[in-house]
Amino acid sequence: MKFIFFLLFASLLTAAEQPLPNLTEISFGQTVELSVHLKKGKLNIVDFYSHYCGPCMRLLPRLHSLASASPEVNIIEVNINRPAETSGIDWKSPVARQFNLSGIPCFRIYLPEGKMLEGDQADNFTRDLLDNYPPFLDDQPACIQNMKILGEAIRLFHTQFPTREITLESLKPLLPGQIIPVCPSMGTNECYRVNAVWAQCQNHGTLYQIFQKSCGDNRRLLESALSKRKSENATGEITLSDLKQSLPGQALPVCEALSSSETYLFSTVEIRCPIHGTIRYEHYCGLFKIIKDAFADCRTEEVKAFCSEYLGLAESFGKNDWNYGNAVYEANLYLGLTALAEGDANSACEYLLKAGTTPGSPQLESYGPDLSLAKKLIKLGKTAEVKQFLDQIRQFWKSCPTLEELSKE
Repeated sequence: MKFIFFLLFASLLTAAEQPLPNLTEISFGQTVELSVHLKKGKLNIVDFYSHYCGPCMRLLPRLHSLASASPEVNIIEVNINRPAETSGIDWKSPVARQFNLSGIPCFRIYLPEGKMLEGDQADNFTRDLLDNYPPFLDDQPACIQNMKILGEAIRLFHTQFPTREITLESLKPLLPGQIIPVCPSMGTNECYRVNAVWAQCQNHGTLYQIFQKSCGDNRRLLESALSKRKSENATGEITLSDLKQSLPGQALPVCEALSSSETYLFSTVEIRCPIHGTIRYEHYCGLFKIIKDAFADCRTEEVKAFCSEYLGLAESFGKNDWNYGNAVYEANLYLGLTALAEGDANSACEYLLKAGTTPGSPQLESYGPDLSLAKKLIKLGKTAEVKQFLDQIRQFWKSCPTLEELSKE
């Protein structure tokens, strides 16, 4: 394994001088014979995806960078959507049925020696590999500016039309006359979810990559400065002037609500980044892991407190935020599991049904929700409540099992 990563890293160093794209897109919903596309002696990564899958589209830029960076890798992208299916992820396509797909992105890995990895093993391998391969970008201001203009147009469209669907033609009225390069797979009349629309530039990659480069470093500097001030000041209070002392001279944007003369508790300091939001938002997105860890350690009161905070932040950031549906589901799921651990099955049922009120999210629609609470309640005879819950989540999860199927698991 270490040898594979060494070879890939060595290729990364020479990629800018001699890029060797090694990527093929196949299927478009039809059955495939993967063995035909595998390359002997290479690390073959098979990626099952759909343009309607937000997590898939966030991973694609890194996969493309990896393919461009290394001749040791062969990436095979299997688009599970048939061309005529434009209403969402095509779970009933021939290739989705062929590989029994119930969640994407999904990977299969064929190591150079021929061994195959699948399931969680393949997913973890791919994500660990991609973490070592940041996107390649050149700093050409004219193109970066165009990408930011398109990103702003997408944001405006999303704000004005909460259906979260967009066509290239509907986006053009929001652009100030620029000719913006877009992903070749995005047809002018096709409908896409906003979170799956990524502007494509042949020189600089995607809009997502541009945002990561232009803003990620600034955000990390701000977080580091806040962490440094926290370690130096045990009172838990800070002013903007204090914080600036820990910054290495950059003029960095901060939350408008943060006055330079006022004192704030650490927990209320929101350092703002135009692209990535605030540190408070980062905390919001990371709360689910904190809740899971607290539950695993049987810290029930902390689970309840964190879940309450999670739901409160969800309402604060609003229903149009991508994580809103996750928060509604995950907080109520763990409140229900905690209630069940305390012997209160009736409250657990109430939380299960509250979890079912989630409007869904890119993650819930792709991977499906955690059904552990539902399974436990079935064993306690709460079948009516579980059936009602399954009817709720079936509104956004097409692969939702029936009560009978879930009872057999």
